[in-house]
Amino acid sequence: MQSRDELVDAPVAPLVRRIALPAATGYLFNTLYNVVDSVYAGLWSTAALAALGASFPVFFVVIAVMIGLGQGTAGLIARALGARDDVRARALADQSLLLAAVLGIAVGGLGLAVAGPVLDLFALEGDALRYAHAYLTPIMCAAPLLLLNAAANARLAAQGDTRAYRNALVVGAFANIAMNPLFMFGLGLGVAGIAWATALIQLGTLVYLLARARGDRLAALEAKPGLDWPLLRALVLQSLPAAGNMALIGVSLFTITAFVARHGEAAVAAYSVALRIEQLFLLPTVGLNAAALTLIGNAFGAGRFERIMEILRNCVRWGLVIMGVGTVVIYLLREPLMLVFSHDPAVVAVGTQYLAIAALIQCAYVFTMMGNAALQGIGQPVWGFVVALGRSLVAPLLLLWLVEVVLGLGLGAMFWTLFGINWTAAAVMILLVRHRLRIDCGLSLRGAATA
Repeated sequence: MQSRDELVDAPVAPLVRRIALPAATGYLFNTLYNVVDSVYAGLWSTAALAALGASFPVFFVVIAVMIGLGQGTAGLIARALGARDDVRARALADQSLLLAAVLGIAVGGLGLAVAGPVLDLFALEGDALRYAHAYLTPIMCAAPLLLLNAAANARLAAQGDTRAYRNALVVGAFANIAMNPLFMFGLGLGVAGIAWATALIQLGTLVYLLARARGDRLAALEAKPGLDWPLLRALVLQSLPAAGNMALIGVSLFTITAFVARHGEAAVAAYSVALRIEQLFLLPTVGLNAAALTLIGNAFGAGRFERIMEILRNCVRWGLVIMGVGTVVIYLLREPLMLVFSHDPAVVAVGTQYLAIAALIQCAYVFTMMGNAALQGIGQPVWGFVVALGRSLVAPLLLLWLVEVVLGLGLGAMFWTLFGINWTAAAVMILLVRHRLRIDCGLSLRGAATA
């Protein structure tokens, strides 16, 4: 765990590596976790693989709230730590756990309520529909555990400790490899076994993160029981735009999947698999995003505004290098990567077509993710939500409807439309971050020192 002075005074580049690498490693194993789920579903049947793909937009509601709460909590705690207000940081950490429990129950209930209508929109039937319901029921019941883990991790990450969550994710990934076949085949739970394994692993993760938090510097401060409405309000206001941002990504996935579903069950399965492959290559950027949020939040709280631009430049530079490599690898290995998950020729063909275009979008994600981290770190997350609204809802809904329904141009045209949407959003994010840093911090991109 990094000291307060180190987070606001030490050289930026080593700090970015020290925070980003464990975070990226952890999310690598988290993505491998999801890959394992897809592999076992594919072993069961193509219908099971399609069921996981169609279920993902519903599950993504939980993911959206989880990530929103985690980012909002980490940003607030980081700014409190940068301002040397450890009492407020501890209180925020405690209130975030209460908020996580309440939101987890609410979101899990909502997911169960909307699962039926949402799955109907994908025109699933027979085994695929039955598998989707069997998977979603235990996953929604585990929603409180997922949100509590996000809150516990945010407390640690704001102090520069991304190793704890990495450790939990690594152990969880290996546990999942063993538990999936045990639950699916050994206990006869089928596709539902994938979800029950996830629920148990999340419980173990929570126990570990809470134990790790008992050893941080906030643990020595006195905990104040009960609700603190001003702090809860601050947490909600900081987390809501980030959660909305992620929820809009879920809406986007739902929208895209719905249009892809017009081309059959194999197309849905292919798009689901291709998304998981994309996630693997986004992991380094996720680590950089965690580093940027922690360091920018601490710098902003400490009033070290000139340091914010150094952090941002460093993270963007590394992100573009890494994602540039990812672009080449995805494009060249797109067919072998698809064959890892399915040997259905129709699934492989659609997935390969999508990945050829998706490879060219990877660097755009660097600008949108680092921009969101900067806005969250300086307490302006609502502007990230504005960009997400256009990128994930308005543009896909209108443009994909035009391309697919009105013009009937097919899957290839839809995938190129996504290319245009993402690069446009990246350009808008660059301009917006320039504006907010100038207004809120008095910073100029041209005038700031480089890393």
